[in-house]
This record gives sequence, structure tokens and C-alpha cells, in this order.
Amino acid sequence: MRDVRRIEHDAALPVGDDARPASPRSTPAVSRPPLFTIEVAGERITAYHPSLPPPARKALRRGDTPPERTVDLHGARAADAVHRVERFVAEALHAGARCVCVITGRGLRSGPDGPVLRDRVVRILTETALAENVLGVVSAPNAFGGTGALLVLLRRQAPLR
Repeated sequence: MRDVRRIEHDAALPVGDDARPASPRSTPAVSRPPLFTIEVAGERITAYHPSLPPPARKALRRGDTPPERTVDLHGARAADAVHRVERFVAEALHAGARCVCVITGRGLRSGPDGPVLRDRVVRILTETALAENVLGVVSAPNAFGGTGALLVLLRRQAPLR
């Protein structure tokens, strides 16, 4: 047993008939959420789906479409905020809302790492399954909360029958 060494789980090879590595063609296709163009300028953030035309991007940034629903995440822990945003967006989609507002706060007391909630919410909306329903995420204009809030433009949903 003196010469025995531990094999890390990632380095272990399967044994038996299935010992051959899978060919790239045999792996199932993984559907990825759409790629968003995300820009951060100071405290302002913008994230757009490529299909959103420039005039609609500008209108979202200006706040031309007022939010139909709002959720306030002040004081929420990151894990709780994830569930609240997922539920909020699902309910907004079900109700047929086009634009919603997520208030995260500016994160001034988040420490040196910056605003935790805002960054987590942007990631949830652009990198998870929710991204299929989102066209744009921008820091809200001052009238709707400024950099402490995010305006989210949702895809139009087919009416429920």
C-alpha cells in the first residue's frame, strides 16, 4: 500500500466497455441562453439581447415604457433575491407585463466587491433560463429609481387560452 496514490475524481478514467471517451458528435447539444451585450459605465449597466433594435434600446434607457410591476429587494440576501426575482418575472410574464422594475439598491454598503444584488440580478436575467424571456436590462432613469433599480424589458408572450 506504500506505492498507492490517490486519483483525483476528475482525472479518473472509466473502466469497462465504456472506457473510450465520447466523441464530440455523440454529446447532446446543450441549449444556451441568448448572448447579451452587457456594458457597465460607472454605476450604470445595460444588457441587451441582439434582437432588440437600437430605437427600442434607447427607449428603454430613457424610460419611455414605464414599469408595470415593481419588486423591491432592499435588505434581501442574494439567495433569497434569486428566488424572488424568478417568481416575480414568472408572475409578470403570466400577467402579460412588458416592462418591470427590480429595485436592488445601489450597494453602497456591500463592501469593496461592489453591489452584490444588482450584479446577481443582472446575471439571473441574462444567463439563466429567464434569459429566454428578457430582451433588455438597464439601470433605471432617475424617475424610476436611478442606478438603484433596473428596468427589465420582457418578451411579448402569446396570450393564454
